[in-house]
Amino acid sequence: MRTYLIALAVGAAASVSIAAAASATVDCTGGIRSDCRGSGTSILLLKNPSGDNDKLTWKWLKGAATAAPEFGDPTTSTDYALCIYAGTSAGLIVEADVAMSSTLWTSAGAKGFKYTDAAGSADGIQKVVLAAGAAGKAKVLVKGKGANLPDPPAGPFTLPVTVQLVNSSTSVCFEAVYTAADVLKTDEEQFKAKIHTTCGDNATDGSEECDGTDDVACPGQCLSNCTCPVACGESGPACSGACPPGQSCGVASPCACGPANPTPCGSTAPTCNGSCPTDESCAADPLTGICYCVQVGSTPCANSLGSVPICGGVCPVGTYCAAVAGPFCTCL
Repeated sequence: MRTYLIALAVGAAASVSIAAAASATVDCTGGIRSDCRGSGTSILLLKNPSGDNDKLTWKWLKGAATAAPEFGDPTTSTDYALCIYAGTSAGLIVEADVAMSSTLWTSAGAKGFKYTDAAGSADGIQKVVLAAGAAGKAKVLVKGKGANLPDPPAGPFTLPVTVQLVNSSTSVCFEAVYTAADVLKTDEEQFKAKIHTTCGDNATDGSEECDGTDDVACPGQCLSNCTCPVACGESGPACSGACPPGQSCGVASPCACGPANPTPCGSTAPTCNGSCPTDESCAADPLTGICYCVQVGSTPCANSLGSVPICGGVCPVGTYCAAVAGPFCTCL
């Protein structure tokens, strides 16, 4: 139950926190956004019994890849708002605002940020965790309780219930949408729901990029962790990455997908333009004309000073570049 009696604030710290909350520059008036990031697991608990024993917990776990800069900087300039909707954007049932603060927010560098306020002076919120991480590792936690929490209307709520955490500095937001299948309990005083995605169930949801046969993002290439592989040419500087079924990532400039199992290096001498492992290219021995693979950017075995047999360059594993009769060099 939200209370705005400033006279009841205990101590100077509580007064400062309430004033800071009033200056928040982001809210939920824009309605439900369509560009928020999902997670593999998400839990929402709302309790609104009679009295001041209100409770709010939202966990966004195993989330989409998120870097710390995408959180903004709530220690200096970024405000946050937790928005909970029942049904549509018109059904806003809870808004909890947490303003920037140099004392209540702390930075963990590349790991993210943490908010701690035992008094729950900003709309009852006592703890916020913004943890950066790769896909499946990022997480967000919002917890609050007590008289300062905003009062939702009496349940049961219209479904789906949508939770979004938005901020004033970046376009990044975090989301969970709870349908009837996710609801564990709903009545006049309590709403509890949990989403848990399962990689391998042929349904792409949460933080998954693809899932089995439901892999329109990367047809036929979905990995066992429900992510799409790096595409050919995007893993630079090496020419490697994924290609559609029946094709492979060829050594070319730029890298491109081509027929699988291309002609190996050595079979196309003297031009020596066959295929080599990643990071290698097809080169020719200047004396014998034999083709072999060398590291990209390396100089094949050759005579570097014309008629003087001074040899240098790269040879196949187990051989070395040496002079032979006349000004010739070869791999021995």
